[in-house]
Amino acid sequence: MDPPSSSKVCRACTDFKTWMKTGPGGPATLPTLPTQIQPVIDIGTKSDHLPIEESQSSSKSDKKEEQASGGTPKADRDKKEDPSSQDNAVVDIARVDHLAGVCPPDTVELGRGSWGLLHSVAAYFPDKPTEEQQQDGKTLLGIVSRLYPCEICAEDLREELAAYPPVTSSATEFSSYLCQLHNRINTKLGKPQFDCTKVMERWKDGWKDGSCD
Repeated sequence: MDPPSSSKVCRACTDFKTWMKTGPGGPATLPTLPTQIQPVIDIGTKSDHLPIEESQSSSKSDKKEEQASGGTPKADRDKKEDPSSQDNAVVDIARVDHLAGVCPPDTVELGRGSWGLLHSVAAYFPDKPTEEQQQDGKTLLGIVSRLYPCEICAEDLREELAAYPPVTSSATEFSSYLCQLHNRINTKLGKPQFDCTKVMERWKDGWKDGSCD
């Protein structure tokens, strides 16, 4: 397979790269949430907005309090005492999911997400993988077949892997193998087949008509 063009965008990593550019700590803000469940995040202490003289006075006071508390910085003490600090934002996100009716994935959602991961791993697999990388690909499928949440699905996958051992000699071969595996399972489920000549368009490069650009 031809190496990707240097100008070709890595679709699997673009958002992550953008996220990383926001700084070592990741994104500084949370997604906008409905007003009634908007998480309360500490955006600064009062001293951040005081005149210089008053701010300096507050700083001295903070140092005295720090000494009295055994050396614990005031910011850390406030963080522990304030239940609405940013560390608690995960609680608000859970509330958003709850109120939005987000539930544990069912068989269809779980299958779609799992196949998406496996096809993407294969599409971004090395063109000339080392023996260790080839074994990792096979091991991944073996682990999925043992730990997949749907036991009936997992058992069927184990049977498929035994009858058709994984081929991980290159990205093209691994992707083709997974596509054929997926199609065999789709046949059992009465679902349509996917054109395996288009796996790279579907899972890595985008459609040739540019509709994904």
